[in-house]
Amino acid sequence: MLKILSASVLIFAVGIIAAPIPLNDHSFRSFDNDKHPLLLTPQISELWDVHNITVQFSNRSYLYSKDTSMTKNRWLLHFADSINFHDIDFNFRIRLDYPEDRVKDAGWHSDDPRNDPGFIYDADRIAAYYTPNERFKFGFGKDRHNWGPLELGGLLVSDYNEGFTGFYQQYTLGGFVLRGLTAQLNSMTVGSEVMQRYFSAARLEYSKPNYGLAFGQSMLYAGAGRSWEMQFFFPFFIFHYGQMAYERGYYNAGQNSQGSMDGYYKIYKLPVEIYGELFVDDFQGHSDSISQSVQNTVSWMAGLRLKGADPWYGFIEGGKISTYSYNHKDAGKQLMHNRCFIATPLGPDQQLLWGKFGRRFLGDMLGADLNFWLRRSGEWSMRGETLQPYISLNNTRDDKQPFGIVEDELSFWTSVSYRKFFVDTELRGGTTMYRNRGNIESSKWESFPFAGIFLSSGLSVRAARD
Repeated sequence: MLKILSASVLIFAVGIIAAPIPLNDHSFRSFDNDKHPLLLTPQISELWDVHNITVQFSNRSYLYSKDTSMTKNRWLLHFADSINFHDIDFNFRIRLDYPEDRVKDAGWHSDDPRNDPGFIYDADRIAAYYTPNERFKFGFGKDRHNWGPLELGGLLVSDYNEGFTGFYQQYTLGGFVLRGLTAQLNSMTVGSEVMQRYFSAARLEYSKPNYGLAFGQSMLYAGAGRSWEMQFFFPFFIFHYGQMAYERGYYNAGQNSQGSMDGYYKIYKLPVEIYGELFVDDFQGHSDSISQSVQNTVSWMAGLRLKGADPWYGFIEGGKISTYSYNHKDAGKQLMHNRCFIATPLGPDQQLLWGKFGRRFLGDMLGADLNFWLRRSGEWSMRGETLQPYISLNNTRDDKQPFGIVEDELSFWTSVSYRKFFVDTELRGGTTMYRNRGNIESSKWESFPFAGIFLSSGLSVRAARD
């Protein structure tokens, strides 16, 4: 549990958006066991019997860091309740987050740092699902979705964003599952007009214990006075066809389609699984120089993870996200929602290699692992509310990528964890090194050693069931 909540080094430079991505909530997702102690209560009434309540608390304190801007103390409280009543499931979760220094990550933000209270309360999950049988599932509300096998999160849709409020569909036939997601994103003011923004995504997957393959698509469409377009509510509709055939007066500038393919395969007789995802942004049918240069850009991530190798565990994962992925010359069509990337938190113009390797002792009571993170970040990084700096996208087919100064970031750390009954404890120490920190040119590496202690506790409560 704690490995998930404190899965990355948290170093934040004052005035500079740099440092490791704060993968607070669900990094190392394949190690998420959710082993909260379970307290069973008597079956008092039918109303109480349908609840499954979970409370989880974590605290992280850095005992030492050369970088004084590191978050020295932070606590996070989750209160969740899943209610199952016949064919209806209701899921609710509140997050309370109190950092000593303001933590700004993919899941949390303040509209204006000057008005930031430092304490955040949010019902970040509130959704209802209706499942009439094993073939159909429909939902509405705010929820987080992750599609694909990557530890970092899907390149098409990831739960690192703050969640979508919208409609969810799922259709199952044999080993095939078709998912659909439709949501209204934050609006944007362009000049004197307000631009409405909408997002739809679909995923067709075939999964078995040892292998799986999936294809995905998404569409972001926007415009002043624009409303829902019904064809994008249906996940079996080809969104790219809709982009090219139904211009609705906005032409290609009014929408942005993407596609993906991901899969995994357990290597025969070896405790190793290989996995990866390809992402294409943006599909185009034009042959002009702009489309050939800034469209049809491919990003990818791939990795290896140990599977069935207990007590050993670990993974290594890497890839490249193109300068133009999640990007668009029109800010309204960038794949972002409330300044959070809809998919991976890395954003465009990134190269990443990261992983961990460790061993458990005495069951799950003790654990020790080594971790590393190597990232190259170009100029297309998140600064303030927009992707900056902005350059001309015309006739850039032969230009070098990334543009301008590249930030290099290298982290090593080791952790030792102890889990006993209600409390998980983890000791962590390591160092982070930068070159060209914050894309500001420097001639040498800077080193920032750190050490910390992390505590986490959780409890699930539900009525005893026959």
